[in-house]
Amino acid sequence: MILVVVKTSFIKGKFGIAVTKFELCKGPKIKDCCTWKYRIENENVMTFEAEMTENMPSVKGKILVSTNGKESFRLQMNRLCDHLFVGPLVKTFLNFTNNCIILKGHYDFTVDVEKAAQNYYGGSFIYGNLTFKAAFNNNQCNLFCGVFVLNFYPKNATNS
Repeated sequence: MILVVVKTSFIKGKFGIAVTKFELCKGPKIKDCCTWKYRIENENVMTFEAEMTENMPSVKGKILVSTNGKESFRLQMNRLCDHLFVGPLVKTFLNFTNNCIILKGHYDFTVDVEKAAQNYYGGSFIYGNLTFKAAFNNNQCNLFCGVFVLNFYPKNATNS
């Protein structure tokens, strides 16, 4: 599940992003199929280390978007690998088979959060503090659950 909370007015434009906080959370299933380690670098780059303990077929996910603590958008993905934006993104980090199974193993990867958001939102978005809560799992176990707190700021105000 991804939860987005916007704490400012809807002013939009070119933006930069600072990751102000990140926490792993407990997914909806009792069992976890993956353990995670992470670190935040340069405010907008996150490095992850994941250990998949078993193959994970049929991974699904939820993305919730909230404004000022109130849900304003929900995206539910029945097959993570088939989603227009999320699918190609996770396929660059995790080893998927042609049948959409994530293979057991060790994964190290880096995410430029600002670049990923700019690709998704087309380089222009609203400004403010946003909280994303993401949960990905299958019927047996959790793949990932995390809460990201991001600050979207006018690009020209801080960076050129």
